[in-house]
Amino acid sequence: MNMRMLPALAALALLAGCAAPKSGPDGITTITPIDQTAKTAVVPGGMDGVLGVLKGALVGDGWLVTISSGAQKVADTQGSAADAKAAAEGQARYTFVVDLSVSAVCSPGQYPTVAYRISVVDNKTGAEVASAKGGGSIKDMGAQMSDLVKHL
Repeated sequence: MNMRMLPALAALALLAGCAAPKSGPDGITTITPIDQTAKTAVVPGGMDGVLGVLKGALVGDGWLVTISSGAQKVADTQGSAADAKAAAEGQARYTFVVDLSVSAVCSPGQYPTVAYRISVVDNKTGAEVASAKGGGSIKDMGAQMSDLVKHL
């Protein structure tokens, strides 16, 4: 191998390691339609990234959003069984459990990439009514969260 090619190969390997995952939801599964007369939700605290965009999409669709008590973080998942139990006691009909993974920005001007899994639990029945997973650039999350909310 020509030694002059080593820097170019190293740069190519670095860029390949920073490639964003496929953008868009890998899947939105609606198991049971939500009760359109009870669009109240408990969501994890925070307004950065996906959480802020999700809350904005919910509010824009007419949901009343309540922040989860304590915003606990358990095994990289924000939200908890305690939040679902508190919500079931009359505060909100649905709980959104959000699992996020954010990558580092590889170079200036790039947006971080994010992978997410969201589960929607009906606090009245305890059943999961919808789930979604996907990822891509953080700047593209608005459209993905809007799609999720439209499919509920």
